[in-house]
Amino acid sequence: MKQKIILIAIFICLINLQLIFAQNKKDTITLDQCIELANQNNPSLQKSQINVNQAGIALKQSYSRLLPSVNLGITASSSETSLPGSEWDSQWNIQGTVEQNIYQPGLFSKIKQAKTNDKIAQISNDDFETQIRLMVESTYFQILTSKSLIYVYKENIKLAEKNLEKIRVMYDVGARTESDILKAEVQKGDFEMLLIIEQERLLNYKRSLNIILGQPPEANFDVEDISAETINIPEFENAKNILFENNREYQIGIQQINSQKLSLKIAKEAFLPSISGFYNHTKSNDFAGDSELTSKQVGIRVSRNLFEGFSKKRTVQKEKLNVGKSKIDLQETERELIEELTNLYTSLQTYNNLISIHEKNAESSKRDLELVTERYAVGASTILDQMNAQASLLQSQSNLVKVKYSRKIVEAQIRQLLGV
Repeated sequence: MKQKIILIAIFICLINLQLIFAQNKKDTITLDQCIELANQNNPSLQKSQINVNQAGIALKQSYSRLLPSVNLGITASSSETSLPGSEWDSQWNIQGTVEQNIYQPGLFSKIKQAKTNDKIAQISNDDFETQIRLMVESTYFQILTSKSLIYVYKENIKLAEKNLEKIRVMYDVGARTESDILKAEVQKGDFEMLLIIEQERLLNYKRSLNIILGQPPEANFDVEDISAETINIPEFENAKNILFENNREYQIGIQQINSQKLSLKIAKEAFLPSISGFYNHTKSNDFAGDSELTSKQVGIRVSRNLFEGFSKKRTVQKEKLNVGKSKIDLQETERELIEELTNLYTSLQTYNNLISIHEKNAESSKRDLELVTERYAVGASTILDQMNAQASLLQSQSNLVKVKYSRKIVEAQIRQLLGV
């Protein structure tokens, strides 16, 4: 009986351990999967897609002006006059009208403008999609930076722990003072604090990425490692050649100029007359059926507003100014894009130079720590020399990690700017 109880208890413990493991299990996701999730679930991107759909509906509405309007009216009435001997007179009336616009000021220009606005909405949505992608990539690389720093801190903590054990052994034989132990313990504690702070930063980055992906902030996951060694972007001169061709902000500026030109054309067309054709069919009778009347009417209507207090003229002037303003905005965008591209390539070159320096520093710091540790073991150097050497190694390693992933973020910014 006791054996059965023990077996049941073991079985229950195993089930609980499996449940705990399942709850703590992390799904590993790639950068491409993160981008796909963001495209599907990001709320801001979903709202941007709604704007595209609304622009498409507006385009369809603009075509409806080419179709005829059909009206049907039914009237039933009863009346009496105050004349002597008059009686209540009741009758009904049915009237149908079909009217077709032949020409109306701005009729076809407004359709062209709706097409342009639809194109602007689509380009804006694509641009916003690349911005979301950049946010995903930047946060993803920040997570990788944090993970790499955590690894660096843990390795240095292990190194500090081993060194502390050696100092304690030397203290036990009287070769070192208690002050050396305390200094080594303080340095190890400093490394542990850096680790704790970085672990918190990693959690914050993961929460931020969850929000971008449209997931609950507490969703547990891990990211797949990406090498920070390679950079895949065109040369600067090639980048300048494709900048205006692919950059969506610039393309939006071009379409906005086209839209403003159409607004100016619509304002000028307001001086033209409206032309429409119509057909009217009316049938009326009293309820007794004694006096039926039918009439038909076909015609063309031409109308033009002769004077509106110079309002149309002022509208034309205003739209001309808007066209000029749009052109200035596009020129300003050109300069800003070239400046941004140049700055990013300058940053990229700076990071390339810094990586070379930090790689050499990391190698030198590692070798220096080995030499100082050997000298400290034989009493040829002080504990402060050893602490400075280990702090220098930690700093050079962490700087190398930060610079490499910062360069990857700049790469993502360049690709977003180029629209590739």
